[in-house]
Amino acid sequence: MTTAEYHDKLDSVVDFLGRRGIASECRGEAAARFVYAQKDDRAVELSWDGTGVFIEMFEEPSEVSVRDELQDSFEVGAECAYAWLMRTE
Repeated sequence: MTTAEYHDKLDSVVDFLGRRGIASECRGEAAARFVYAQKDDRAVELSWDGTGVFIEMFEEPSEVSVRDELQDSFEVGAECAYAWLMRTE
């Protein structure tokens, strides 16, 4: 995947989350770029790790991920990120 293709995939995740009312943005540069999204006391970072879409999940006030997942596609990764952010438990 080229850097341009990677950035397009991340932009599609931001669009997916934005259409569902989740504040999100791309951060970082070039291959180190990732999506950061937050809702209430939960946050996610989503990136490509070379083998799949890596999702780190956070709960405030922790700055250390409380859970992570590796998914096969950006579409599934976006859905997992959304599900984490919308959890109420």
